[in-house]
Amino acid sequence: MTLPVSYGCWLLCSANVASAGAPWMIVASQVCHLPFSMAYHICCARIASGVPVDDTPYRCLDQSGTHVMATITFLCLSQSGVFTLVLALPWNAYCICMLWLRAKTEVRYSRFVRMFVSALLALSPMAFNEQWRNWLGSMFCFAAGSALFGLDALLGGWGHPLMHVMGVPYIHYILTAAI
Repeated sequence: MTLPVSYGCWLLCSANVASAGAPWMIVASQVCHLPFSMAYHICCARIASGVPVDDTPYRCLDQSGTHVMATITFLCLSQSGVFTLVLALPWNAYCICMLWLRAKTEVRYSRFVRMFVSALLALSPMAFNEQWRNWLGSMFCFAAGSALFGLDALLGGWGHPLMHVMGVPYIHYILTAAI
């Protein structure tokens, strides 16, 4: 998460984007999510080093932050509070509730399916606004990052970090659409 946040700040500063508005809201949502993401990944590192830690609350906080970011991204790209209240907010609120209610019982792929739908929803305003380059680019980055994450074991543990690296071009396309 630190690379996409850093890149997003650099992109908006270098493009002289005003200090308020949709692009900065997207970056601000990432900054707010960053502590939860870092805490979860520190927990994962401790588990990998043999320390017995219950990662469930950390995972739920991290993934809840992902759904909050998806809602804010939808709002910023659609520029519609009504559509956000009707589509993105209820869906992502449901996803967050499911994360916590089924934290220890739900099969892993169900969470990933919901995150995939959240990403599709968050990026959909680009397609509706016919920003095809940004939509296709962000969708490709999301798909590539998801594939890397899925191949984590095959990649010797490097799939998850590489997924986060794919967040840099992913946020590039999102912020370019929002500018």
